[in-house]
Amino acid sequence: MAKLLALHPLGQIFAFFCGLLALLIITTRKKSSIALHINFGLLYYLMAALGFAIGVMMYSHSGRNYMPLWINIHQIIAVIVMILFGIGAGTGFLLLKKGRELSNILRLHRFSNYLSMFSFVIQGIIGMRLFLNLQ
Repeated sequence: MAKLLALHPLGQIFAFFCGLLALLIITTRKKSSIALHINFGLLYYLMAALGFAIGVMMYSHSGRNYMPLWINIHQIIAVIVMILFGIGAGTGFLLLKKGRELSNILRLHRFSNYLSMFSFVIQGIIGMRLFLNLQ
């Protein structure tokens, strides 16, 4: 369990940087970079979802005393991030379809991903506070 406790934040940091890289790649607005954006975005979603699953497993199997308010906020934000991931991935796949009205879908895709990255940072700050409190 202690190894998972160390891998959880490292995996989440890796996931965050994959999401940040996907964001930076798409801001170049080159057609050739869309595949890279999709791959790094999917890696962001998958790594963060794996981190969510590991976090739930760690919390349910640990007998340690966490700070109740902060762990509850951490868990609530995790659920919100997973919902935002669903919206971001769903709208991302819709953007790949030809012949759709893209402006509203693109706006929702951007907003959900920006909000997920912001929530991810807040969750990371709370998570580090929890992690440091266990030491």
